[in-house]
Amino acid sequence: MNINLLQGLFLGLVVVGAGIAALFYVFSLLSVPWRRALSNTDRQAVVNACVVVGIAVLLGFYTVAEPARQSQAAERQLDASVDRGMHNFGQYCVTCHGVGGTGGPVPEPLNKGQQAFAPPLANRADFRPPTKLEQDQKADYLRKTISRGKGNIMPAWSVDEGGALNSQDIEDLVNFIQHGDFSQVKNTIDPARLQSLQATAVATGGATEANAPPGKALFLAKGCAGCHTIDGVSSGTVGPNLTHEASKDNIAGVLSPVNKDNLMKWISNPPAVKPGTAMPNLGLSQQELSDVADYILTLK
Repeated sequence: MNINLLQGLFLGLVVVGAGIAALFYVFSLLSVPWRRALSNTDRQAVVNACVVVGIAVLLGFYTVAEPARQSQAAERQLDASVDRGMHNFGQYCVTCHGVGGTGGPVPEPLNKGQQAFAPPLANRADFRPPTKLEQDQKADYLRKTISRGKGNIMPAWSVDEGGALNSQDIEDLVNFIQHGDFSQVKNTIDPARLQSLQATAVATGGATEANAPPGKALFLAKGCAGCHTIDGVSSGTVGPNLTHEASKDNIAGVLSPVNKDNLMKWISNPPAVKPGTAMPNLGLSQQELSDVADYILTLK
């Protein structure tokens, strides 16, 4: 049975019981003619009963109000944790994951001699699933990744692994990634550092806005920015400039016109469409292909 219904029934019974006891006591005091006046002992028993019922009423109110109080307290604690996590993200994570959490190339001093791309973290549906069980599972994954790092791409951040973050710092970061507003991170960063980070991001193929469309986030996360230039987004020079790709007559000189179907066909397996091309098969899912194609079609 629903807990709220049980609490309501309990409170209702307590109130009814208290009312009956109170009426019984009043009648005894008035010595109603059709009813024998109660003795002192009976009256004391009624008073004791009223006291017990009063305590029960207070317990009933507590039973009803406590879950709401606990819920509000948990929300306040989560909000505080998310805020701390946002500041931690601004201090430790933006160099690789971007000021807006959009991901991008790992700066040369940190990439250990190999080209690496930090994935986007902002507003990812897979990190913010609808059920509590899934949220807990994703939180555990994020917690372990932040604590232990990820191969040569991401360092271990836990103090137990030689990093700078204690367990509460990591928990705050997890809460921010799952519940926070990445567009507010820039407000936690010193203006001079923010300007430097944004300039570096554009120069190396990154981006700064938190609410980038899925295709743009994938463009940055999958390494596309390392080869292609899009004005204001990336500066790769290996592949063709995509700044006005949607206005072109063809794709790589082999597919025409430039529409969603042809873009998905090309991106899904470039060597199969144009043997000898330098562009690899990135192994994208159909949804990812659709998102990237939609993004490229905005580049006019």
